[in-house]
Amino acid sequence: MATGNITKEYISSVEFLDKREILNRALDVANEEASFLDIMEMTRRSVVTSQPEYHHYINENLFMLGVVASVSGTGTSITVNLTSATSDAARVGNVVMFNDGKQGWVSAKSGVALTVKSVDNTSINGSVSTGDNLSFFTTAFGEGSGPAQPERFTLTKKSNQVQIYKAKFTITDIQKVSTVEVEYNGKPYIMYKGQHDVLRKLRYEIGLSMMFSKKSAANFTSSNPTIQDASDNANPVQMTSGLDEQITNDGIVQALNGTTLALGDLQTLDLALRVIRAPKSYEIYVGGVMQQQFDNYMNSLGNDGMLSQAARYNISKSLNLGVDSFRLYGRDYHKIEMPMLDHAQTVNYTGAPGYAKSAYLVPMGKIKVDDGGGSVDYLRVRYMSGDGTNLRYKEVVTGALAPRPTNEEMLLNVSTSTNQGLEALGTRFFAKLTQAASS
Repeated sequence: MATGNITKEYISSVEFLDKREILNRALDVANEEASFLDIMEMTRRSVVTSQPEYHHYINENLFMLGVVASVSGTGTSITVNLTSATSDAARVGNVVMFNDGKQGWVSAKSGVALTVKSVDNTSINGSVSTGDNLSFFTTAFGEGSGPAQPERFTLTKKSNQVQIYKAKFTITDIQKVSTVEVEYNGKPYIMYKGQHDVLRKLRYEIGLSMMFSKKSAANFTSSNPTIQDASDNANPVQMTSGLDEQITNDGIVQALNGTTLALGDLQTLDLALRVIRAPKSYEIYVGGVMQQQFDNYMNSLGNDGMLSQAARYNISKSLNLGVDSFRLYGRDYHKIEMPMLDHAQTVNYTGAPGYAKSAYLVPMGKIKVDDGGGSVDYLRVRYMSGDGTNLRYKEVVTGALAPRPTNEEMLLNVSTSTNQGLEALGTRFFAKLTQAASS
């Protein structure tokens, strides 16, 4: 047997992350590779942050509803007290729309109290009750009158934070001879299967985190962090807020009315999206459960009378009964299958929360920056980089068996670390459809 020194240099799987077709040729990649993180990176929705906590501001709606706390008075002039949280909804000169269709005009305002006069001089004391929502949809002023009362619109701060993810791979001198030869930029290299598997698992953990993590109550700068590691300094541990938590807190969460997806579910969803003037195109992230729900519904459209009886299947050598994209009520939906939602050891196990039975709707395209003339992606990954250091993927190779030996220990240690987090913008436009856990 011929012997000799290995002349090929070591190369890490990290080098292949931006060239996914090479990575997939180099090694047999399991379905676990296709995670939420991969979708974000393949669509180039990753941006730099120089701070461990990043934030953005959203503006208020130009109109807001007033909620009635109490009503007094009779006839054509009444006093309506709004709740303190909604008292800014009205000002003098507003025209208010009551639930019975009648309208009133706000002649005076003092704190939360509005003096409202009937527009058509008919009685309005029975037109409004405690708990009603009031729409102040327009204004009316007298000829030669003074200026309107000033209005004030505030900005709401939204924030999230990066999370540190780490993994380590160690092999001995005997194990080190098991290598995989790859070609990169026209040159031969060697890589270690174990190192690749560790990196793949780390990336899958990041994808799961960006979907399901709960934001830690305190961050790296806190003097009293919620969770701390076991080091001598008790370092604070910071976690990012995942997509599920952000939709639950700020978006639309809708359960199916029955055990199967029906037209009524999609009607309810569309109306909820219309009320908030949501975008017209959506990605739908689904696992097997909701993939079947959508496909089963689409395949039964003829029974619902949604498709003409004259419609025909066009069959050549194969029949595709799945529907990846559809348009309904003027809105476009594009399903994206996410195998991680079916993962039996992390998400879809007996007794698990209902993530596997959920479909996540994310607006496509970009959201407009208010008064800035630009736009940014609705959903993206943030990774730390600054001061000449890129922390997106940081790899350290040590040991006597390293390409450049660092000590006399006959091991090869590969440690990988990354600082990343999720950023969802305009989460009021995001939605989640869920199937009952018992279904």
